[in-house]
Amino acid sequence: MIGVFVRVVILAAALSAFLETSGAAANVEVIKLVKTHVTIIVDNAVLQTGGTVLVVPQKVSRDAWDRLPKRPENSLLRNNPKSRVIGDEDRLLEVRVSSKVSVVEFDYPADGTYGFNLVPGDNTRPSALRTKRILVGSGYYTDQKTGTRGDWGEVSTIHIYGSDVDESFSRSVRMSSNEIMNIGADRIVGEGFVVHRLSDSQIDRAVIKEPK
Repeated sequence: MIGVFVRVVILAAALSAFLETSGAAANVEVIKLVKTHVTIIVDNAVLQTGGTVLVVPQKVSRDAWDRLPKRPENSLLRNNPKSRVIGDEDRLLEVRVSSKVSVVEFDYPADGTYGFNLVPGDNTRPSALRTKRILVGSGYYTDQKTGTRGDWGEVSTIHIYGSDVDESFSRSVRMSSNEIMNIGADRIVGEGFVVHRLSDSQIDRAVIKEPK
């Protein structure tokens, strides 16, 4: 064991010397990607019934992203923990989902990255919310009025556990994205995001039923 340790030390010293003499160490640069982070607030009604959120990041130019506010002016939470840990150059968005089926589209910079988390409306009771990401992948839909195609580079299907729905419902929601985006859902538009929320009757019409 001592012999192995000595060889490891010698190799490490040799690598360090190589980097210093070759100038490689001076050329190492750590690049921190700027980030959009989205806190998705789940209303109490959805906590009870359960539901599905399709989370769709949308790439935008850095100029467009730079114009977004760094933080929500009026937070929807009593105290969003992300506001304390998000980087100075990043953006924090807050959105609320109040429907059994919602689509959350948000902007992130072409030269950066993104992240999201779900919290209960009353964030003092985190145990009230149980979620599972069941599908991740690209997608698209076709606007039936204009014929144009809307591409989703990535879609995360988030299942929210509750009394009324199971995971097969959330899988059906993901399969029904074309119908959902053409049903005329209510849209909440904010700086850097859009939330599409379906009524119960729209869900009944839009979500493809799995054969029994």
